[in-house]
Order: sequence, then structure tokens, then C-alpha cells
Amino acid sequence: MNTARLLVLATLPVAVISCRADHLGAAAQPGVPAGSPPALLSGDWGGPNAALSAAADGATLQFDCGRGSITVPVQLDAQGRFDLAGVYVAQPAGPVAPGDSGEAARYGGVVSGKQLTLTMTLTATGASQGPFVLSLGTAPQLVPCS
Repeated sequence: MNTARLLVLATLPVAVISCRADHLGAAAQPGVPAGSPPALLSGDWGGPNAALSAAADGATLQFDCGRGSITVPVQLDAQGRFDLAGVYVAQPAGPVAPGDSGEAARYGGVVSGKQLTLTMTLTATGASQGPFVLSLGTAPQLVPCS
């Protein structure tokens, strides 16, 4: 076997691995399935005072004194950001009125690796909570309302 042929065979696995890594690009972040942008946020994210659980059909959120939902897939832009409409239901200490459907809210965030920075803003008043810094696969540290 000649030297040129051996060189080609020796470098072929490196070239294949390099091409595969380039194909994954920015979407190969933890918590973000590989594929063409826009990528979908997925997984369970937790941290101090908040949690987010994202799936293909939307997300549920839990806060110290409330909960929320996003009923559409959480699509990330090329910079790992999202800004979506949802619902927020306050859960103060004591009984909660049955059938409380909550109020309109916007959930914004940015994913960087295994970290998600999240904010929630009530649409009617502009009142906001956050930023909350959540980590993929981390249990939330929620504090009951008093």
C-alpha cells in the first residue's frame, strides 16, 4: 500500500468526526435537541424560587407563590432566547379560589449551556418576577408562601 493511500485512510475518521460536530452546531446544547434552528427547549430546569418543565407541546412553571403555563412549544432563536405568551396563577398562602384561570403573562428567557435565565411579566400591569437562574436537571428550591 502506498504512503498517500495510508495517509487518506488514517485521516478519514478525523474528517468524519469533524463533519459531524460541525453539523450539530449551536443546537447541540444540553436541554436543546439537535436539529435545525429553531430548537425546542426541553427537560426539567430548577433553581432558587422557580422551576420550568418543557416538552414538545409547551411548558409548565412553578414559582414560590404561583404557577404558570405556556401552551405552545418553547422555540429558541439562534441565540438561545425565547419570549412567549402564557398564563400565570398566583397561589398566595391560604385557600385558592377554585377554577382560578390566572392572568395573561409573558415568559422570557435565554439558555446558555445548562443554564436558563427566566423572567415572568404580567401583561395587564407590567409587574415582573425574576430573573430566575435555573439549571437543567436540578431540583428547584421553592419556598412556600406565608
